[in-house]
Amino acid sequence: MTSTQFQQISDFVWIYPTHPDKHKVQPAVGAVITPTQTVLYDAGNSPTHARKIAHALDTIHAHPVRLVIYSHFHWDHIFGAQVFDAPVIAHRICADRVQRHYIERPWSREYLQQQIIERPHMSAIYTSLIQLIPWDTFEVIAPSIVFDEPIIHLELDGVTLQLEHIGGRHADDSTILRVLEDRVMLLSDTFYPPFGQAGADLDMVQRFLDEQYTFYVDGHNEIFTHQSLTAWRNSPLRTR
Repeated sequence: MTSTQFQQISDFVWIYPTHPDKHKVQPAVGAVITPTQTVLYDAGNSPTHARKIAHALDTIHAHPVRLVIYSHFHWDHIFGAQVFDAPVIAHRICADRVQRHYIERPWSREYLQQQIIERPHMSAIYTSLIQLIPWDTFEVIAPSIVFDEPIIHLELDGVTLQLEHIGGRHADDSTILRVLEDRVMLLSDTFYPPFGQAGADLDMVQRFLDEQYTFYVDGHNEIFTHQSLTAWRNSPLRTR
C-alpha cells in the first residue's frame, strides 16, 4: 500500500494512511463505506490532501461522502473539509475550538507570518502551513451538527457508528469512532502527548483497550491490532 491509496481493513472500514514522512504532518483518514454512502473520520490537512483522498475514494468506487466527523480541532485533521461539500459533525468542545481558533481569526499568509514572529517555537509548522494551503480559496468548515452527549450512535445502512467524546491530554475535544459491527476503533491522536511534550498517555490507551476490537487506527502511525497495541503500551521502548 502506498500513501495515496485506501487500505480496506474490515467489511466497511477503509484507511487512507498517514504519510511516511512525519514532517508532512499528514494524518491517516478513515472512511466508513456503507451500501449507499461514505462517512469520513477527519478530512485531511489541506485541500490538496483532501483532493488526493477524494481521488482515492473514486478509485475504489466509494459512494459519495455524506458526512465528515472531526476527531478534534487540530488543523492537520480538518483543513481539507471544504473539498467534500458534506456536513461536519463534532463534539461541542471541538466546534467551539474551531470557531475560536480558526474562524474568528484572520488566517492567511500575513497572519501566519505575524504568528511566526510572536510564537517562534511554532515557526516550522506555520511556515509549512503558508506553503501548504491555497489561501486565496481556503475556507475552514465549521461543524454544522454538534453533539453534547458523551456517546452518540449513528445507524447507517445497518452499520453502527459510535462516537465517544474521550478528551485527553493531547486535545480535550477528542472524539473516537467505533465501528461496532466491524470491531474497529479509530483513535486519531487521543493518546499523543500535548504539543512539545513527551510521553504517550498510557492511561488513555488503557481506557479504550478492548479485546473485542480487532483493529485500532492511530492518527500518525501504524494500524494496531489488540495484541500489538497492548504490547506497545507495555514496551519500555515505545515512542510518541
